[in-house]
Amino acid sequence: EKYFLYYSSLVLGEKSTSYYEFPIAAKRIKQTLSDGKIIFLLRNPVNRAISNYFFTKNFGLETRTLEEVFLVEKEKPVLKKPISVDPFNYLGRGHYYELILPYLNYFGLDNIHFILFEELIQDDSTIEQLCSFLSIPIAEINYPVGKTNNSKRENVPIPDSVINILYNYFEEKNKKLEDLLKIDI
Repeated sequence: EKYFLYYSSLVLGEKSTSYYEFPIAAKRIKQTLSDGKIIFLLRNPVNRAISNYFFTKNFGLETRTLEEVFLVEKEKPVLKKPISVDPFNYLGRGHYYELILPYLNYFGLDNIHFILFEELIQDDSTIEQLCSFLSIPIAEINYPVGKTNNSKRENVPIPDSVINILYNYFEEKNKKLEDLLKIDI
């Protein structure tokens, strides 16, 4: 998912979905940008895992079915060339609690803003909260905020068995995150 904010004054940002997979990245970011702020856009981990599956499939890396990935846990395909992150780490990328801990350690809760993807696409006040966190006047934001999603599914139905196993898998992990951040995901 990509969201773009355009602002007329100098505000620099960088977007990456892979930094948080490497705990050392939090330390390096803090060393480079000691007064930086971190924004985590968190998506329902079940929806994120399924979207990640289709993204990987669309790039021709994934050859297994949804059932083979999430129910049978069939061995992942062998990559022909190395990639910076494991494209098949569908579940691990949804371990938000563990993944954000290094950032909390280096930046503290006051310098990290959490946005729930589902709220961002449904609630305009999410942008207002983000602007407040970044000390950006909302009047200077050039709307609309654009959304793109590169993981096309072409109406492929998701089996209930896959959804159920994913919700069960993430239930305890989500609870830890909810308790830590006092949010409902």
